[in-house]
Amino acid sequence: MASGGRSLGLMLIGFILGVLLTYYIQLNFILRHNQPTDPSVKDNFHDVPLRYQQQDKITTAGSTTKPTVRPSVTTLASAVPKALSLEQRLQLNYSHDDLTRLAVPESGKWTVKHGHYGPIVDIKHKLVFCSIPKAACTIWRQMMRRLNGATDYDTSDERITHHYGGMSSGLTYLASYTSEQADNIMTDPEFLKVAVVRNPYSRLLSAWRDKFGPGSAHNWGNLPWLKFVNSYIGTTCNEEEHWAPMSCFCGLRRWRYDLVAKMEGSTMDALGQVLVAKGRVPPAMMASGWGKHRNESFLGTNRVFHRTGADERLVEYYSKTTYPGAFAKVKRAVAEDVVRFQYQHEEQHLTTVLEERHWQQGGDV
Repeated sequence: MASGGRSLGLMLIGFILGVLLTYYIQLNFILRHNQPTDPSVKDNFHDVPLRYQQQDKITTAGSTTKPTVRPSVTTLASAVPKALSLEQRLQLNYSHDDLTRLAVPESGKWTVKHGHYGPIVDIKHKLVFCSIPKAACTIWRQMMRRLNGATDYDTSDERITHHYGGMSSGLTYLASYTSEQADNIMTDPEFLKVAVVRNPYSRLLSAWRDKFGPGSAHNWGNLPWLKFVNSYIGTTCNEEEHWAPMSCFCGLRRWRYDLVAKMEGSTMDALGQVLVAKGRVPPAMMASGWGKHRNESFLGTNRVFHRTGADERLVEYYSKTTYPGAFAKVKRAVAEDVVRFQYQHEEQHLTTVLEERHWQQGGDV
């Protein structure tokens, strides 16, 4: 009995030792095969270099697969867009390849002395401002006149603000300089180059409504919208300045502008803040001195930047049902402006809405 008990005890001890040995071997195997194969790979997941987490190389007879790269947490986080600064929101980031495909000429009509194809130059404040017709040009020319010391800076007499009919705005345009001087100014980092643009579809519609539309402020004649589009809208810089492509103005094809603000949305407010922050416009000029009683801010709610209802007008006048062919014709004409000033999103939105309305009205999509 005693010897049988001892045998059973030894068998139990042997079994326990066998289990422990097996566990030890498996644990050692796991630890050895899970060590990083590259010394640059660290133990902490959050400290792994951005290039990779760990490279897993799987080898079979006669072939080797490419390492499988697993991005780290920091890699994924870096892909999340950061909040843009005021200046970044005013900087263009268009593709030159896109413009090349459009066969865009290399220069515009910045040297033209008649009209406003060239930017305004303020030597004292080191500011170059491109004011494009039908893109809040009157208001910004008023600001430039105020910077220039004009006491009647907010006059509504367009002969002064637009410099015609023998009247003078008192502003200096780039065309007043020689080509060499103009190049020096436009490439001098001390000068802040600024432009204000507008949704090209809204701009052309506004030009027609202002000059030819019902109740036109200027009454250039009674010209229906579709006839205006078919007769006047084109892609060259030889068009009338109120509907010539914006890319034709101010050497925008020739020089790089530091800040480009869209008339719509919040970038106009951002531009005002940046101009003050950079010392180009005194805070008092931006904060007050505007409006009927000169007690409102330049970017107040009464300014043209905050007009509403434009989207519905676009849908009405670019309707494929009511004005067939108008949208297609204008789309070809504004192709460069859409790319250069990054209005692709607005164009796609308008396209989608027009197609939906056309379908609702029984047209073919």
